[in-house]
Amino acid sequence: MGAQTLGPNLTLPTAGSKDNGVYVCTADDDGGNTASAAIMLQVLYPPKVRAESEVVYTGLNYETSLACVVEGEPLPQVKWFKGGVEPVNPLRLFKAVDASKRFSLQFARVQRGDFSNYTCNATNFMGNDSALISLQGRPKPVRYYSVGVGENGTSYTLVWHVESYAPVITYNIAYKNESDLEELWVNFTVPGTISSSHYHSSSHTFTQLQPGATYHVQVTATNEFGESDVNQTFSFTTTLDDVESGIVSNIQENLKNNINDNYNIDDGATWNSTGNHRTREGDSALTSSQTKVTHDQDEVQLGADDTSGGLSLFPATNQRTHVIAFVTAIILFVF
Repeated sequence: MGAQTLGPNLTLPTAGSKDNGVYVCTADDDGGNTASAAIMLQVLYPPKVRAESEVVYTGLNYETSLACVVEGEPLPQVKWFKGGVEPVNPLRLFKAVDASKRFSLQFARVQRGDFSNYTCNATNFMGNDSALISLQGRPKPVRYYSVGVGENGTSYTLVWHVESYAPVITYNIAYKNESDLEELWVNFTVPGTISSSHYHSSSHTFTQLQPGATYHVQVTATNEFGESDVNQTFSFTTTLDDVESGIVSNIQENLKNNINDNYNIDDGATWNSTGNHRTREGDSALTSSQTKVTHDQDEVQLGADDTSGGLSLFPATNQRTHVIAFVTAIILFVF
């Protein structure tokens, strides 16, 4: 149900195409008599043309169509031009329009000379408008199908797909390290692909990369009709596995040395095992102030002089092992 307004006049301050339609004026008197009249409003405005797709990709001998959506009042006259000036051949190309004001130019079998730019032009006495549509035989932009984080620090495999109705001759690859101060792109090509359909897949493994670095990549495909556009720049990051291992080893070694210094642990000594008991060699004589430590299944027997508790509840080597393991776990979690 439409909106209602009281009064003898209806004013539309900025009438537009959305206001087109039938308006009903209804009046009644005190005697209960009612009268009404219908008014058709037609707002005139110049054409508006919108391309359904600005670029249409296809191949030789394929069926395809170009389409534009046209608005305007009165209904505009639509003409198609090839290359901006040449009217299309009406004997070979079929022009159609549907109820949604969609005008199309249809190719039963695309020929080599059909690859060009086409103009959908609409005109009425209020004005003129047009839209440009390009019919292309070159590949569509490449789509990437790899994750953004690599599996190791010095290499990375990039996988991509591309739609091309003709065989892909070459893939052109450019990449750079994000940390480079200048725009130093490395460019090279890899062989193309031939597919039984117009969908192609390929990949390339980058080597000798910097661990923990971010790289940007652009891949384009080339067939006999030209090179694809750059759809987007793909970014990936190599892992820090090798670097992390070195960092953790260095921290563990420093930690070990610090614990040795703090607890006076002599790594040069060895432990002999006899049954379940282990005794340390190299200490042939212990003073009365030192504690003789033996342990059976991780139990520690403390001498009378060792009553402090705390870390002395474990052998010195076990203290070091537990602390190193704990700190290592924290380091690995952070990295």
